Amino acid sequence: MIFPSLIFKIAFILLVAFLNKVSNSLIDSPILESIPGDIAIEQNDFVKSYGLDPVGNLVSIEVPEDANLDFNGLAKKYGHPCEEHYIESEDGYITKLFHLPGDKKRPVLMMHGIFDSADTFIIRGNRSMAISLANTGYDVWVGNMRGNKHSRRHVTLNPDKDPEFWNFSYHEMALYDLPATIDYILGHTGQTRIYGIGHSLGNNIFFAMTSMLPQYNKKIRIFISLAPAVHLDNIKLPTRILAVLSPLNNYLLKGTGQEEILADSTILFKILRKVCPIGLPGYILCAELIIFYIGGYDRAELEREFLPVVIGHVTSGTSRKNFIHLAQSGKYGVPGRKPPRVFSGCWSFCFLERTSRRWAGAPWAWATISS
Repeated sequence: MIFPSLIFKIAFILLVAFLNKVSNSLIDSPILESIPGDIAIEQNDFVKSYGLDPVGNLVSIEVPEDANLDFNGLAKKYGHPCEEHYIESEDGYITKLFHLPGDKKRPVLMMHGIFDSADTFIIRGNRSMAISLANTGYDVWVGNMRGNKHSRRHVTLNPDKDPEFWNFSYHEMALYDLPATIDYILGHTGQTRIYGIGHSLGNNIFFAMTSMLPQYNKKIRIFISLAPAVHLDNIKLPTRILAVLSPLNNYLLKGTGQEEILADSTILFKILRKVCPIGLPGYILCAELIIFYIGGYDRAELEREFLPVVIGHVTSGTSRKNFIHLAQSGKYGVPGRKPPRVFSGCWSFCFLERTSRRWAGAPWAWATISS
């Protein structure tokens, strides 16, 4: 496995170097001075569409401060110093819960999607969902799923040494972590119900919890579901391939001992954090060729200036089992297959937010819905 990995990394670096060279040659090329006016206009529109005016910014490297600030740093920067709370679940996992104090009568809990973390709800700064809600007085709580970069803890198991730590999927998150989190928030605020906001897999755990533990329907005042991923019927290529080939993916990951996947500390993501801020080449490679192919194409929602901030905070890791569990949901989108009836006990009042432009969705796309 080392040799293919090395080849991939070398190819990755060579591609970035090539794009960098091409962009530099475009800047210095005399051809740009002699092109017809109508083509020159198209070039100008292209440049502006990428935020590359003037053209000399094609390869500039500018990493915004927010790319290097953690959740606490971002909260403090945007006027809401936060608290950290730790929730111990019934099966021994310890998850981190961020709190932006506000009106205790209006507690709201946000849960992120797969490979993500609480960071995703605050990286848009003043436009982010966490800060927008805090600015309007809500008591904001932002959770983390077990196994991500903020929640790699257990009362007895070591995530770096004990494979048993990674023996979970979103089933356990719904059965143990989310109920414990909700009860903690209600106990802290003295309220009987919370507002809930989920993104992608964050919705699954709410729906699964209220199905398996229907008494928790009464503890949710309103639930807002962003990019719900209960049944992945509408995912497109190449993301659908991951769902259809989930048995093979599981076999390969399990066979190579990969129980934690897409952790933020991997060499690949360390390379991406160096490469993605490199102007147009970095944007084409990271956004156009990777993120948009997986999560859906929308340049307006992931502009070039914001890309380094995103790369600075994702991905956050999860278990192999959790990834495969979610991928199995996509298999039922194959024509002729009837999805099983799940979440039948969920009856909390929900708002569902969907869009045809995204295949998987991104929480920063809904950053201003609360304003």
